[in-house]
Amino acid sequence: MKKEYDYLFIIGAAKCGTTALADLLDQHPNICLSSPKEPDFFTNKIFPKGMDWYESCFKDKESQIRLDSSVSYTAGWGGSSQNIAERIKAFAPNAKLIYMMRDPIERTWSSYWHALRNGRKEPEFIDAISAESDHVTASQYCARIEDYLAHFDREHLLLLTQHELKKSPVKVLEKVAKHIGQHDLCSAISTTQRQVNSSYKLNGFGQVILKIIPLDVVKKCAHFANRHLPDVISKAIKNVMSDPVPKMNEEQASPLREAYAEDLAKLEARFDIRLKTSHWWK
Repeated sequence: MKKEYDYLFIIGAAKCGTTALADLLDQHPNICLSSPKEPDFFTNKIFPKGMDWYESCFKDKESQIRLDSSVSYTAGWGGSSQNIAERIKAFAPNAKLIYMMRDPIERTWSSYWHALRNGRKEPEFIDAISAESDHVTASQYCARIEDYLAHFDREHLLLLTQHELKKSPVKVLEKVAKHIGQHDLCSAISTTQRQVNSSYKLNGFGQVILKIIPLDVVKKCAHFANRHLPDVISKAIKNVMSDPVPKMNEEQASPLREAYAEDLAKLEARFDIRLKTSHWWK
């Protein structure tokens, strides 16, 4: 008889601590994180590969819980997150979902620099944040949540913030443990403080490296360093190749306040979540 698995999806939002949370959960012996971490299977681009391909992403056949941490599932590409939610519901009706958020102005800025780092051609920031930009739509959290609640009951969706994960990872893990019914979650996780996917800007040396070594190889090396090398070594490697992202200015932040005001008001009214945490709202 074919084994039945439980499915847990970290559906976004990107640049809100999803990689850190996935890495924490992957430490539990009963949770199998997909490989790649973001298979993006339920998107239009990858879905045609079929279920056999998706099955191959989960290497540990003994773990009961399969974890798919694909932030593309709430990227908000033209409303497609609702289509993705419908596909996930059809595949795993009892799936548990986790959605992470942060101040949307900060997330948008981080998303933009993340795209540049990954080789995506981007215009200047002001031109890149049109209403249709996924930097913006992925930061409209209430809209994305509603896309999923059109298909899943509220108890299937756990809402978290990057701030609470940074402040108290143990409390976040306690919430996740209750959400997925894995009550020994906290005791099985030994490391809760590693920073695994922070934003940065490649410097001149980093750009030279990319001309010699393919981006995918560089990313795999960074992935390994972040997770397996001592922090002091991984940070030293990062410092050689990169600089911190530039600071946002008022001209760049101003249109975002307007873009997110209505969605944040709905988020607070419906879910009692307040995300105006940066100084840009003062």
